[in-house]
Amino acid sequence: MRSKTNACLTGTCLLLLSMSLWLHSKLRETDCHSPHISTFDNNDIVDANTSSTLRELNPSADQNRLHSDSELHEMKASKFAGIYVPTLLDEDMVSQVSVIKEDLFKYHVCMFENVCIQPKRTIMYTKTPQAAKLLNKKYAGCFKKRSNLTELDERFCRCFGPEAFMKFLPFNQRELPEINKTPTYLVYQWLPHHHLSHFAFSTVQMHSVLQNDAFYSLPRFETILFQDIPPDGFTEYEESLWNIIKAGGKLDSVKKIEFLRNSDAEVRNETVSQCFATIYTSNQPENYAHRRKDLDVFKKSAEKVLGLDITTRECPPSRVLLLVRNAVNNTRQRKMSNRWNVLKLLENKGLTQIDILDLNGTLTLQEQASFISRYGLIISSHSSQLTNLLFAHKNAAVMEVSIVFKPAFRQLGLMSRTHYVISVGHKPEKVGYNYRKFYPRIMNECNFTRMAMGDVKHCPMTFKEVEAMKNSDYRVHLDYFEKDLDRALAHLESKCVRQAGWVL
Repeated sequence: MRSKTNACLTGTCLLLLSMSLWLHSKLRETDCHSPHISTFDNNDIVDANTSSTLRELNPSADQNRLHSDSELHEMKASKFAGIYVPTLLDEDMVSQVSVIKEDLFKYHVCMFENVCIQPKRTIMYTKTPQAAKLLNKKYAGCFKKRSNLTELDERFCRCFGPEAFMKFLPFNQRELPEINKTPTYLVYQWLPHHHLSHFAFSTVQMHSVLQNDAFYSLPRFETILFQDIPPDGFTEYEESLWNIIKAGGKLDSVKKIEFLRNSDAEVRNETVSQCFATIYTSNQPENYAHRRKDLDVFKKSAEKVLGLDITTRECPPSRVLLLVRNAVNNTRQRKMSNRWNVLKLLENKGLTQIDILDLNGTLTLQEQASFISRYGLIISSHSSQLTNLLFAHKNAAVMEVSIVFKPAFRQLGLMSRTHYVISVGHKPEKVGYNYRKFYPRIMNECNFTRMAMGDVKHCPMTFKEVEAMKNSDYRVHLDYFEKDLDRALAHLESKCVRQAGWVL
């Protein structure tokens, strides 16, 4: 009997041992590993079981401290069982960045712990100088096209903007400013200078994320921190846009809005910091929403605040808007040099109610939104004026006319329920940079039409070539334009069958 019991015990032990080995191997197979730091000397590695906690490093700073080691361990353990996956699991980390394990809505919400935010940087802390040095080197390739990073590393990198870099520093409690423990959402900086369309997509993106707060287990935010803000705070347009976002709900708990940068000079002053025990953000360029229903909430809010009617009627207004750019210094106009030929083509299609407008002037958001909502067909070059598609009629047709494909407003057009057509392949003029050296090659190697459809993602163009094409004037290829116009008109006609068609 005893030998039989021993055999059972031995079998049980072997079963438990095999299960333990299997679980250990599975954990090693996952992408949830931190940057490899095993090259350190043994004396440099901090043992989590013997090291002092952060509370013990500065006992008098209990009300002004980061999370302790034990707290971080509990957080990491809970996140493995929940929806967030830490991207930096090494014991040498003080800071942590966690991402959604299975992000069904694709907003890539990132949760930062124990970090400091500067005008152009997110500062993360390690327990050793060696770890900081190694991680700074490893993640220097975050925004390089050819970098040897794992899938989880890539997800870590996507928590940062191209102009909002990360930096690892060895932890020193005495050097930190006051720690903010209130639930905070960070609106990232995207450019060295402030830009309206970047402000719009980052704030509307936040609004979209908040529509899914239950899925992302978000707290009720009390503070909104803007990393990118112009010297004088919100412009009138931005203030109005923010009021629409507030009216959309999910921000009733916000008590404070803070601007990390109050002048252009402070962009270069990296000593301005705010530190947080926990802060959340979603950092996706040129993405207002991933789900149409999320942007529908914004559009309903805009209707209420601005007094518009953009979501109820099936047939959009039978009017055409041609958006133009009238730059003061005659640069970066992206102007159609044969505009009158385009207008003649529109008239030949039976389109007679055509308005030509520049919405980049002194018009308020109320005025710009009112204008854009009155048109069923909107034609424009690549321009921040297309930000106003937020207020376009839900079934309007939008034609973005350009030399090369630029995806900045395509997602907005689709999520706004407009029919978005990108007309590409038009001839550049007044380029400045000698485009004859590369334009034939680009037209031969880059299928911009397929890029616009999402079939092809990349084109072999240098940064200088992209800038030259993006900002030059152009001559519309009328055959290409007419083909794209017919697609837009077919959509409009399909939405206005009950009204005897869109072209009256």
